[in-house]
Amino acid sequence: MRHDDDSTLSDDGHATPSDVGLRAMLDGGDGDMPRRLGRFRIERQLGRGGMGQVFEAWDPRLSRHVAIKLVRRGDPQMLERFRREALAQASLSHPSICPVYEVGEQDGVPFIVMQRFDGAPLDEAAESLPLDAKLRLMRQIAEAVHEAHRAGLIHRDLKPNNVLVELPEGEPPRPFVLDFGLARSVGDTLGAHFGETMTEEGAVLGTPAYMAPEQLRGALDALGARTDVYSLGATLYHLLAGHPPFRGLGPTFLLDALERDPPSLRAAGVPREVEHIVFKCLEKEPARRYASAAAFAEDLRRYLDGETIEARPAGPRVRLAKWVRRHRPLAAALAALLVTIVMAIAWNVVSDQRAQRQATLVRAFVEDVETMAAEVRFSHMAPLHDIRSDRARLRARMERIRDDMAAHPDLDVGAGYFALGFGHLALEAFDDAYRAFEAAWDAGYRPQDTATALVRVLSALYREQLSDVDLVRDVVLRQARLDALE
Repeated sequence: MRHDDDSTLSDDGHATPSDVGLRAMLDGGDGDMPRRLGRFRIERQLGRGGMGQVFEAWDPRLSRHVAIKLVRRGDPQMLERFRREALAQASLSHPSICPVYEVGEQDGVPFIVMQRFDGAPLDEAAESLPLDAKLRLMRQIAEAVHEAHRAGLIHRDLKPNNVLVELPEGEPPRPFVLDFGLARSVGDTLGAHFGETMTEEGAVLGTPAYMAPEQLRGALDALGARTDVYSLGATLYHLLAGHPPFRGLGPTFLLDALERDPPSLRAAGVPREVEHIVFKCLEKEPARRYASAAAFAEDLRRYLDGETIEARPAGPRVRLAKWVRRHRPLAAALAALLVTIVMAIAWNVVSDQRAQRQATLVRAFVEDVETMAAEVRFSHMAPLHDIRSDRARLRARMERIRDDMAAHPDLDVGAGYFALGFGHLALEAFDDAYRAFEAAWDAGYRPQDTATALVRVLSALYREQLSDVDLVRDVVLRQARLDALE
């Protein structure tokens, strides 16, 4: 039976599944798979994700198979993201960017019609490939991403699952970059098409394991081409190591992703020069990464052609500065520990043993400070939520510190007072924080962090009490209190 292009009848002349059936199927219910969407004849489901589903379909007008992506209903941001994906992808023309043919709607459900590929996600397709083939794939992907940057877009969600790879027999692998649902305009080229930013400042969207530090912090104004360069490096790291640079969730993951370098790739048999290329992409500071995806692709070409690469390992001074920046309290504690050990060795064996016990306690307290700092940072970065549980965990950790101090009355516990002061400061109990930092100072725990903390808490107390003084109406009394406060 012949059908017009816009027919919604099946081959036997009956109507396609109802509005309810289509939406129920998309919402995860028991709705049947639609037989048609507009003129497209649905043949089978290709995949299901957080936004909706993807089907393979036949286009009778142009006699070709296509992929159709449908979005779930209900969430306005998801619909906006779907619209952005269609506009972003349709605006780009590159052999390694999946082309969008058209956009439509049926039964109130919008859909995108794209080219149909026979391939696998990047990590699966590249698993059995040799190193050079993986690097050539990443070079093609980087060149495609650079084309998006040239059009004024950053992808913001580059990862292995958003790159499909075809493996034609007898030909090199062909990658295709997908899912521009989080793409964001970084210039004026497409600004008129996209309008306002889809998310508010501070919203964190994307896949954390592949996100640059500035993206994890939700600093939208800091996002740019180098943000995607980081994600390209994280993707290449995954291809070489079998997993992303940092794994897991919560404060530990954030501390690693924001402050620490990824584990070395040398154990996976990766050549030193390739590791330098990957780690240049993964620099915490955007200015230290490749300036563009094209520069990253060019360094991959240099390596593949046997030329000298641009990426260089960080020198000793840079490595030391990174370590100190990541472990400031620990660095101060280790300096104090070194002095303690030298004095202990000069004193006697008994004093040496006591110093070792002291060092263990100091490290424990410093680690408590680092953990509290990570938890406070994670709580502040998270969306608006009830922070009472966060504060309860902080108080519980402070109670354990007090127990440790009580269990070692014969040792100098200045570092413990410092850790308690940090906890009080996080809870904004400034009087208690001041007393704890003073106790740490009096106990001889005097790294720069203790002095800095005292300055912070004194400043907070001054501001707090100054607001009370401003309420005093009597001029003489107010001046007297101001003098006392000063």
